[in-house]
Amino acid sequence: QFSSLPFICNFDTPEDENLWTILNGNQTNKWHYGTATNSIFGNTSAVSGAMYVSDNNGVANQYNTEATSTVYFSRYIQFGSAPEFKLSFDWKCLGEGNSDYVKAFLIPSTMELSNNIILETGGLTERLSATNDWRQEEIIIPGDYANGIYNLVFIWRNDFTIGQQPPAAIDN
Repeated sequence: QFSSLPFICNFDTPEDENLWTILNGNQTNKWHYGTATNSIFGNTSAVSGAMYVSDNNGVANQYNTEATSTVYFSRYIQFGSAPEFKLSFDWKCLGEGNSDYVKAFLIPSTMELSNNIILETGGLTERLSATNDWRQEEIIIPGDYANGIYNLVFIWRNDFTIGQQPPAAIDN
């Protein structure tokens, strides 16, 4: 199942959650859809949600800094014909510099994800962390992706040492 462009998801309804595949496995820190946090940008809904990392089943946007975790949420996107495409989303993540972070990727639709695979190279973003404030990210994707189906992937990765709350959250 894939979405064609334009694809808009603001995580404000349960249907928005169902658009994404969440791969948490047996990790301690997991992606959850909920209302424990949400972006300050562009929310017009009475109930605003987000996708965020939690160690307590989504009750809070918090993580266990002593439990290594690698988790993903993703959506297959069908790109049409265009010279370039725009991806925008809101994010926040204090984490721990290059060790506890969120990062966005576009990977081939044939590539399988698992909690044993750590995506590192070729991301759409750098490792995003070091802010407790919501930020707006805008990425221009080159036309090389035109007429193909790719998996838009958000990874949360943390090691087992120090870290700062909150972990990753994605919205809009």
